Amino acid sequence: MCNRPLPYDLRSPNPPRYFPFCSEKCRLVDLHKWLSEEYYITSPIETPEDEGNPSEKE
Repeated sequence: MCNRPLPYDLRSPNPPRYFPFCSEKCRLVDLHKWLSEEYYITSPIETPEDEGNPSEKE
């Protein structure tokens, strides 16, 4: 959110508390954007079950 580099080595087994964000503030900013629909998914998510059932596609 703030474009600060993460203070974390991705090879480390113990991620920081707010990973993948740099802080609680950035985590909450991101959450707010999802909840206020500033971020959204534009197309339906298809699962392998959806692909194998032709009766639903007609």
